[in-house]
Amino acid sequence: MRLLKLTSYPSFSLTEFTSENETPPYAILSHTWGHDKDEVTYQDIIDGTGSHKAGYAKLHFCANQAKKDGLAYCWIDTCCIDKKYSAELTESINSMFRWYQNAAKCYVFLADVSTPKTNDDRDSKLRKSRWFTRSWTLQELIAPRAVEFFSQEGLLFGDKRSLEKEIQQISGISVHALRGEPLSHFSVDERMSWTAEREAKRPEDKAYSLLGIFDIQMPVIYGEGEKRARDRLVDELDIRARGHVLTEHLWNQLHSPSRIPLLKPAWLVPFERNPCFTGRESELARLEEMLFGHYHSAKLAVTGLGGVGKTQLVIELLYRVADRHEPCSILWISALNMESMHRSYLDIAQLLGIPGCEDTLADIKRLVQVYLSEKSTRQWLLVFDGADDLDMWIGSEVQPEASHPLIDYLPKNMKGTIIFTMRDMRMAVKLAPWHFVVVPVMGHEAATQLLEKSLANVDLMMCQQDTNALLEQLTYLPLAIVQAAAYMNENAISIAEYLSLLAAQEGEVIDILSEEFAYDGRYCDIKNPVATTWWVSFDRIRKHDPLAADYLSFMACLEPNDIPLSILPPGPSLKERILAIGRLNAYSFVNRQTGGECLDVNRLVHLAARNWLRKEELFTHSITRAILRLEEVLSDPTPYNSTEWRKYLAHASYALKSNVISSNDYDASAKARTSLLWKSTQKRNRGKDGRPNSDIPEASEKKLASIYQRQGEWAMAEQLQTEVLRTLERVRGAEHPNILTSMHKRPIMWKALGERERVLDMILNERVRNDIRDHQFPSYSAMMKNDVPTAPLLRLSLKSLLSHDRDEVARFTAACEELGFFYLDLRECGEGERLLREADKLFGVGQELFELPVEEKRQYDFAKENSYFGYKGYGAHVLDRQGNLDRNEFYNVSKDDIFGLGRQWPAPQCIERQKPLLKSFMTNAHAVVTLVLELLNDHLKLPGGMLQSMHRLTEGHSGDQVRFIKAPPQPRGDRRTALGEHTDFGSVTVLFNRLGGLQVLPPGKDAEWCYVKPLPGHAIINLGDAMVKFTNGRLRSNIHRVNSPPGLQAEATRYSLVYFNRPEDDVLLRRLEGSDMIPPLMEGEVEEEITSKDWIIRRGLGKRHELKGKEAFDFDNDKSRGTEERSRRAYM
Repeated sequence: MRLLKLTSYPSFSLTEFTSENETPPYAILSHTWGHDKDEVTYQDIIDGTGSHKAGYAKLHFCANQAKKDGLAYCWIDTCCIDKKYSAELTESINSMFRWYQNAAKCYVFLADVSTPKTNDDRDSKLRKSRWFTRSWTLQELIAPRAVEFFSQEGLLFGDKRSLEKEIQQISGISVHALRGEPLSHFSVDERMSWTAEREAKRPEDKAYSLLGIFDIQMPVIYGEGEKRARDRLVDELDIRARGHVLTEHLWNQLHSPSRIPLLKPAWLVPFERNPCFTGRESELARLEEMLFGHYHSAKLAVTGLGGVGKTQLVIELLYRVADRHEPCSILWISALNMESMHRSYLDIAQLLGIPGCEDTLADIKRLVQVYLSEKSTRQWLLVFDGADDLDMWIGSEVQPEASHPLIDYLPKNMKGTIIFTMRDMRMAVKLAPWHFVVVPVMGHEAATQLLEKSLANVDLMMCQQDTNALLEQLTYLPLAIVQAAAYMNENAISIAEYLSLLAAQEGEVIDILSEEFAYDGRYCDIKNPVATTWWVSFDRIRKHDPLAADYLSFMACLEPNDIPLSILPPGPSLKERILAIGRLNAYSFVNRQTGGECLDVNRLVHLAARNWLRKEELFTHSITRAILRLEEVLSDPTPYNSTEWRKYLAHASYALKSNVISSNDYDASAKARTSLLWKSTQKRNRGKDGRPNSDIPEASEKKLASIYQRQGEWAMAEQLQTEVLRTLERVRGAEHPNILTSMHKRPIMWKALGERERVLDMILNERVRNDIRDHQFPSYSAMMKNDVPTAPLLRLSLKSLLSHDRDEVARFTAACEELGFFYLDLRECGEGERLLREADKLFGVGQELFELPVEEKRQYDFAKENSYFGYKGYGAHVLDRQGNLDRNEFYNVSKDDIFGLGRQWPAPQCIERQKPLLKSFMTNAHAVVTLVLELLNDHLKLPGGMLQSMHRLTEGHSGDQVRFIKAPPQPRGDRRTALGEHTDFGSVTVLFNRLGGLQVLPPGKDAEWCYVKPLPGHAIINLGDAMVKFTNGRLRSNIHRVNSPPGLQAEATRYSLVYFNRPEDDVLLRRLEGSDMIPPLMEGEVEEEITSKDWIIRRGLGKRHELKGKEAFDFDNDKSRGTEERSRRAYM
């Protein structure tokens, strides 16, 4: 192997290495050849000429880029092979795949692609590049481990991994192959398909370029022609495969007309014509027009609710086509799953007599595709029934490399038409975007005829009133009508008797609708009953759109009609909410009313969804969640807004009818039911103007709480009274006389419960009240007295930063470099207001979380699994040299867990049911973080998007987390630090707190600790260790701690909520390259090589004494310290 080396510009030298063991690391160039006269040859290098040729620039680019990557040598095909000698040429071509495979770097020089300005621009230019059409570049893309793509200006714009999706779409090569999976794992068929559309300058190269792809050695004989070169390759493949590979047939399929065209009509439909088929004439007419009208449709779709008769409609269509039109082959594929799909394809291949279909290694789908795509094939119709699985058809986002999506196997032929049936209208739009028919439920007349044809005894329909009532109960759904008729036929009962069964308790109705029945028009291996027919769709929705499944589960617990959109739990974003509702609408599970503010759920779908929830053991959880949401929306702070809350009352009544209470959290579940009962009763007793007709809150309290007290249920009475007091305070104000009267009743209950401390705490809170306006409620903020020293944090506006206001951005960068802390005003900005609302709700979640028994909370301490997620108890961290322990408890929720990117950690129910809220909060907090990173990236003049690319929300794994914190009241005689001095581990922290306690240590030798005063409507933002390491101390991660709050605040419980943003796990925490604004390392300074994940684990668990033992108390050799010294050194 000869390697090229740049000696001194413009001179190159060649060095020959006879052994791979002696060969040094080298770079290799992939490019497209221009005219032969423009390329630098082996002889040019030997003679020291060729610098005037156009191709010389490619040599210079490759050598310089190799030098930047620390490589002294490179290999380029134009000049590293002496092509005068056939033996050397043969050896080189047979070795070339291995040479690319062994290269340290492969540089793809795209001579026809200018540097793209945007991602869309990049994708468009890539698709048009000649490089993707050449035979030799196939192995040059697959073989190397590291492939980087450069524009004609020599600028890098991506690598094989970052451009993976685009490359796969352009080339059709499996992602597994692009990632280096052995090519022997791929069938001959698939590997051949990768080169089908590629061209070569010399015809023989179309075969020679595949030698490495199939790991075959054979002589190179230029002049023999493409056919002979191909035949020799086929012979070698046959020898290698011992007769088990369809090589010759596949070559014929890919490169020449089919030898056995479809000459006579074929029929493969698994169902007989349905004698009970009724109506649907308008849909049939539209389908026939699409098939045989003036404008032929190559693909069309039939979509509608499961059980509405899509398959029966298409079966009738096919029989009419066979009866009325010219001979046409009609083929049927069951697309319910991959197993049924494969069986159908094999049946078709055998029926058509496609050569090689019996071969167990053959790609049957590809054979059928190629066969039906031949121009000589006669007219055909191909049906894919049940094409709802998005992963099968379009490809999985979770495993994009799993296999070719089925959409890639669709045949294309002017004489052919593909018909899809599916439940999901979105799939119809994806597969047949311009030609689809939505099948509605039947009209009254057609439904009556279907029932008549399906009943063994037509006399049962003598009572028109019963018939009409039955059809209405069955929502005019064909499958439900056929099922009801089968039940009546089998049990010899009347329509009136069947109606009485449908009027029974829900459980009995579900039993009736779950009865299996024989039906010739459906597959024998799928469930026919109405109550179960949609389960597969429910599961599919839950897999692809958890929010849509969440909404369906929620609506299954409400009255099925007139469901206001405002009652649905908030989604992570407006976009996701719209998409989730759209998906349910696409499945015809819900209908949006005129005006768009309310949804209706099909009655049978509603019943089936409740049945599905019971099967999945989610019913109790869903009911409890619905009650909590209804309780929330009925807690309207504007009591006379009757227009809004009157919409919710019917749903509250319906939810309360489901008399189930969570056994996991009985008290909370019972409290929520009682609270909803009281609030809905309160609302119902208001007049039309929304004003109360009577003193309902007090009456309800007296009635319900007194019942609990008489029964000795002091805990339930106390819970109810607490809820009553909170609602009264929101509605009537904190100083209302009735509230004060009720407050004085509470110590009686606490005393009965043996909770002496709560009696004392109430007395204490009366004294604290002047300092803290009831810190349990989010609308108030703790006030700090003027004589308490506070930190001089800058107050910045999110609204101004989003608009890139120049002055505000200047203040922002000053804050990041000088103190590393600042206030961020979230008000007067939609994004900020949303974050504030979600933080308020999560404060309530935190309080509920920390009220759990200690034994239960400790189940979620995962420190022994080397994880900082989950629970950390009071006193688990060592604070200082004196061995003092921390005075708080917290709970960390993993971002990767919430977004389904990593391990799913067990969590308490109060966390599990709030995962949608946590996801939304993380998304919105991360948006603030991204803004901070964007502004810092611009300020530091780093390459575009560098910081943001290391902190992606969903594309990479990271230690991002939400932390709930609780610090209990500090004893008067022992007020000290709750959390020791430290810097934050990651990049950016977003903090919400309502009481004082946080302290920072400003720059300077004589600096003293200062409190950070909580401000209403503001978050506190600070930078962490990673930003110090990335910028070598230019940005500041300030030392801070949590001390005893000042004044009477110390005697109250302190709750905090934090979003910690960290770099992705595999990012190295070291000085970034590419900016002159980042200070260089000090002479002799060597940076520690540590990833973000390892850094955070070391820092997060380093002071856990139950894990580290004596090491946690060692402050002289403390490996868990952060960037305190580097952060402060510029200011000492």
